[in-house]
Amino acid sequence: MLKKICFIVPSLGGGGAERVAIHLMNNLNLEKFEINVIIIYKDKGDYLEDLREEVKRIYLNKKKISYSVFSLLRIIKKEKPDIVINFSFISMIIIGNFIIPFFRRIYYINRQTNILSSQNFNLIKKLLLKRAYKNFNKIITQSKDMTQDLLQNINICKNKIVEINNPIDLEKIESLSNEKIEIELKKDNKNLLCVGRLAKQKGFDVIINIISLLKNKNIKLYILGEGEERKNLEKLIQEKQLEKQVFLLGRKKNPYIYMKKADLFILSSRYEGFPNALIEANACGLYAICNNCPGGVNEIIEENINGNIINFEDMEATKNLILEKVNLGKNRDKIVKKIKRKYSLKKIIQKYEIVLGEK
Repeated sequence: MLKKICFIVPSLGGGGAERVAIHLMNNLNLEKFEINVIIIYKDKGDYLEDLREEVKRIYLNKKKISYSVFSLLRIIKKEKPDIVINFSFISMIIIGNFIIPFFRRIYYINRQTNILSSQNFNLIKKLLLKRAYKNFNKIITQSKDMTQDLLQNINICKNKIVEINNPIDLEKIESLSNEKIEIELKKDNKNLLCVGRLAKQKGFDVIINIISLLKNKNIKLYILGEGEERKNLEKLIQEKQLEKQVFLLGRKKNPYIYMKKADLFILSSRYEGFPNALIEANACGLYAICNNCPGGVNEIIEENINGNIINFEDMEATKNLILEKVNLGKNRDKIVKKIKRKYSLKKIIQKYEIVLGEK
């Protein structure tokens, strides 16, 4: 008999968590699992077209996740899933406090999205958090940093936590990276690339300030992503007179063509859950310079093989490292092989199926 799974996602837009959800729904064994997805937001997201047709879509059409409590109760009652797997922090609080108490027979899994200690919570939210984590059957973390952070901040049984890295669809990335690029990255420039939501967490303001130390060095920085910090970043670019050196290109559904053409990937984040964009850049053979932040970066980077880790607060040292590495030839094939060994889609799907089989 098939086990019925309900995935719960805010949308199927451009985030790393949503991409992982798509990978799972498209690759879990349909001879073992019946797959449904509950999409909370009105904006469904452009990854929806990538989802295989066997997956049943359920749309809540809500403006906010917090408005979804009664709809989730109704759908969980109607669908009677064996397993619920959640992909959002806010919906984790809702499910843990207001859904699980009514449907105890279901097996609940939460995929942790970020480092808890990086966020500030009031007393009520802390209490709701602890109760929610206590009620979930399993918590999936993506890195040792994330696991340790969870154990330190929430009184949770260690046996509930399973570490599973994010999967990479190497074949798809390789195929997409060969498509025609929209904006040509000139070969006579040294092209740096950042990918991520335009949010304070991603530290794009930090790398823009570092680039201001690299004027007249023939270096261009391209940032792919969209978000609430766009206006602040545009203002900073103008203040530093970097309009001809730093470019906000918006969110691109296919960032891999840029990763293949760029000379260096920059991860400037203040913290991460697990940096999908870094692994994807490595999967395109792109060498990376990373800020020394919590969230699994140190598990991905092997110094001088696929990247370097440095404290971006030391702007002068970071500037010099960028200049050094952007001018060195890199063994792209070696970088790809390293990522393939550890983060292949097949290997990660097998780990998820083991957890899902515990119900």
